[in-house]
Amino acid sequence: MNPAAQNDLHRPVDTALRVLVVSDFLPEDKHDDGPWVMQILRALRELGHEVIFFARDDKNRDTVEPLLRQLGIRVYAGDGERLGGLGYDARHENEFAKALGENDFSLAILVNSFRAKITAPEHYLQEVRKYSPKTRIAVLTGYIYSRLVARQAEVSQRHEHYEVAQDWSAREWEGFRQADLVIVNHEQNAEW
Repeated sequence: MNPAAQNDLHRPVDTALRVLVVSDFLPEDKHDDGPWVMQILRALRELGHEVIFFARDDKNRDTVEPLLRQLGIRVYAGDGERLGGLGYDARHENEFAKALGENDFSLAILVNSFRAKITAPEHYLQEVRKYSPKTRIAVLTGYIYSRLVARQAEVSQRHEHYEVAQDWSAREWEGFRQADLVIVNHEQNAEW
């Protein structure tokens, strides 16, 4: 990238977007894709975009939400309707419906992760399409998870690992196909 274009990346945009970021959990600097998600959230704010963050689970809300609010990010967390189906304590109200209903988004970024067994794209992509049809949807993935478990299956030669790899591959690629854009963290993943 030429130096002039590099400098343009750090200038606020003329027209700010309203961006919804949806993840399983509030981003922590020490877990999984947390550092990468935080980096993207900071970049969006530095570019002048309005960011609303939704976490399906409100775990660590007391510690992470203040950090996000310092960046100027509105936070919604907790989706009892979906958490109950995943075996979590379903004491939460459906904060996702509230976040989606109160805003008109230019872009929704759904963080792809199998940490909670069902990905954010699986739970929320169709709901965003239905209730906010003008919103463009991007799937953000730190890894091609089906690729990781396929390697595990090759090494272990265990039938159940092959089954997980096939299942995750079908589910992961379905989300990728339904999105308007897929964002990966490394060129290697883009080639997959």
